[in-house]
This record gives sequence, C-alpha cells and structure tokens, in this order.
Amino acid sequence: MKHFIQKVLRYASVTLISYVALLFGTYVGVELFNQSPVLVYPVVLTLVYIGVYFASSLYVFKSHQHTKQWKRFTLAVVVFWLLNAVLYTILVESLEVQYLLSVGVNILVFGPLRYFVYQTFVFKDELK
Repeated sequence: MKHFIQKVLRYASVTLISYVALLFGTYVGVELFNQSPVLVYPVVLTLVYIGVYFASSLYVFKSHQHTKQWKRFTLAVVVFWLLNAVLYTILVESLEVQYLLSVGVNILVFGPLRYFVYQTFVFKDELK
C-alpha cells in the first residue's frame, strides 16, 4: 500500500506540473500571441505529453522497458490527445465555455483516467 501511495503522489506531482504548463502555455498562446484557443491547446498539449512521457517513465512508474513502453505510450497519447482535443473544441466552440475553464474540465475528466491507463497498460513491465 505504501508503494501505491508513493506512486500516486509522484503521479500527482507530475500531473500538477504538466497541467500548470498546459494552462500557462494555452494562456500565453491565446493572450500574448493572439491565436485561437482551438489551435493553441492541441500544440501545447502535444508538448506537455512529451514531457509527461519522460517524467512518467523515469520518475513515476520507474519503468525500464523503454523499447516496449514508448509504443504503448504513443498509442495512449494519440487516444488521449484526440479525446482532449475533441472535448476541448466542443466546450469552447459549441458550448462557449471559457477557454481556460475548458482546460480545467479536461484535466478533471482525463487526469484520473490517464493514471489508470498508464499504470495498467503503458508502464506495466509485465506486458509483452
């Protein structure tokens, strides 16, 4: 149980930092560079996911099967990226939710789900 709690706390710290980067990057792209939130968010999300891979692999899950896990991570990222982008676009364009609040909604929806997928599919060393 102690190991699980430590892993969840490491995941929470990486997730918190990645979400701050996601919010900050989206804000900068929209407010300072006057770009559409629907264009900025997917770009920033991609950059954040690259950082999350390295942090998750080396710090959170401490996996040592990098040859196998990068393929699983790429698959998971593509799925989560698409889900994030679609939900974000619906929230911003169709429902007219404020763009930073829409980032927060995506965080709440996909954060816990990502932990489960990373733990059971991406960084599990026993997968063949």
